[in-house]
Amino acid sequence: MITELEPLEAGRLQRLLEQALALPAEQRELIFQGLSRFSRELVLCFDAAGVLRHVSANCQAQLGCSAAELLAEPGRLEALVHPDDLALWHERHLDPGHEPFEVRLLAASGQREWFEHYCRLLTDVSGAPLGRIGTFLNVSQRRRGAEELEARNTELQRLVTQVECIKREWESSLDCIDQVIVLVDVEGVICRINRAVTRLYGQEPAALVGQPLAAFLPAAVVDTVLNYGSGEFFDDRLQRWFAWQSVPLATQQLVTRRAELVVTLHDVTELRHVTTELAEAYASQQQTQTQLVQQEKLATIGQMAAGVAHEINNPVGFIKSNLGTLAKYAGRLRGYIDQLEQLLRQTGDAAALSGLQEARRQHKVTGALEDIDDLIAESLDGAGRVQVIVQNLKSFSRVDDAGFQWTDLHECLESSLNIAWNEIKYRARVERDYAELPPLYCCPQQLNQVFLNLLVNAAQAIAEQGLIELRTRQEGDFLVVEIEDSGCGMAPEVIERIFDPFYTTKPAGEGSGLGLSICSDIVQKHHGELRVRSVIGRGSCFSVRLPLTAGEGADAVDRPAPAASYARRLQGAVKPRSGPIGR
Repeated sequence: MITELEPLEAGRLQRLLEQALALPAEQRELIFQGLSRFSRELVLCFDAAGVLRHVSANCQAQLGCSAAELLAEPGRLEALVHPDDLALWHERHLDPGHEPFEVRLLAASGQREWFEHYCRLLTDVSGAPLGRIGTFLNVSQRRRGAEELEARNTELQRLVTQVECIKREWESSLDCIDQVIVLVDVEGVICRINRAVTRLYGQEPAALVGQPLAAFLPAAVVDTVLNYGSGEFFDDRLQRWFAWQSVPLATQQLVTRRAELVVTLHDVTELRHVTTELAEAYASQQQTQTQLVQQEKLATIGQMAAGVAHEINNPVGFIKSNLGTLAKYAGRLRGYIDQLEQLLRQTGDAAALSGLQEARRQHKVTGALEDIDDLIAESLDGAGRVQVIVQNLKSFSRVDDAGFQWTDLHECLESSLNIAWNEIKYRARVERDYAELPPLYCCPQQLNQVFLNLLVNAAQAIAEQGLIELRTRQEGDFLVVEIEDSGCGMAPEVIERIFDPFYTTKPAGEGSGLGLSICSDIVQKHHGELRVRSVIGRGSCFSVRLPLTAGEGADAVDRPAPAASYARRLQGAVKPRSGPIGR
């Protein structure tokens, strides 16, 4: 009785087919059909010439076409092969020298499915070739299972790699933390510790794992740390303070647990030092606040002085006006005396003329008439100076003109120069290099404060007679003012802190350390930059760089009509170039 065939590797199918080929055609066909019916594979038999002679009955179930159709159309089988597998098909089909190979065929399902194709040579008892037998076994399900298994293995490997990567990242993250983090079991034995312990205690983490906490912590604090909580302790061996905290490890969801406690140690030595310094700084701040209050009083006095100067302006105006009138009267009086002497000469009254000349000598009228013009001119010049000082004080304080407005930057600079002139005139000469500048939308009161501070600092940096240079220029949409002195200069470490609040290089009591800090804040509020370059022994140069529209709302304010610039008026002035205007 014929049963279901074993796989081809056993050779049973080949032997049975070889025996069947020796039988008459009718018997041979019956055997072929029987063998096909009990085989899982699709069986194809070819004669010695390679012509297809038999197709098993399961062809319809496997390929969706009948055995008769496959026998009637020799090219039908090759047409079922996937185009990408044709090269392999041509190479191995009907070649018994190759091992089984897999190829995609158009199956009964209408889809391309994988078949394992095996070709064996059929011979008679003498070994002469009788033909070839080819089998096709649908291995799509097996292949899909293998692919799914491979995909699962790939995903599992990916997850394992990801877990290992996360583990390394987590361990690396812990090692990057400057706090010592320790995982401890119920016996107080170290299960895991990060590399911060090497930096603080000089011990390797691997050497400490499996050791008790006392292997690196002072024995006196171990029991306290293991009882949960937080606190601080001083390590006599390291001479440093540490803050510690211990909390239970929340791993109740895990099946197995090693660590029971997480202990963290943080070096707070520097923090304690900072706390001490802050206490000292607070005491210093109280003293500084007292000084600032005193400075505020001085600032109030300065405002009052500006108010007094404003009140001086009116009587000075009267004085100037009266001096001008007096100059006119002196001229008339001189003309009257000269005309009187001329009339006496014309009348020939020698006695009267002699008496008049004697009186003129006795009262020194000639000398008085010669000096009166110079006296009036000097008085007018002095009154003019008083008016300039008053105007500069008024402009500097801006009592009647605050806020942002279109301003001539040179006027701000000259106003500040006049205020600081008493500090400058005994130390340095001033040279100007002014360019033609457009109006600047700014707060002149604040810029006056910046320029005054820079000018006073420049003068104080000069020990003996030196030079202060004032330069202006336009760079695109920015105006630049440079104030350079030939003073002592500054070291790089001083330049780094020069704009810090309360930093000063002046002796105690001579500087608050707020001047340049305030200047920097003012320039920044104008969206500008305050820069400095300095060389020890050669001097310093402060550069104020301001955008043309330094204040908000410039577009809403009409720009002033073009007028003669301050630089051009300065070129036409008769005053010396090395001093302030009005001096």
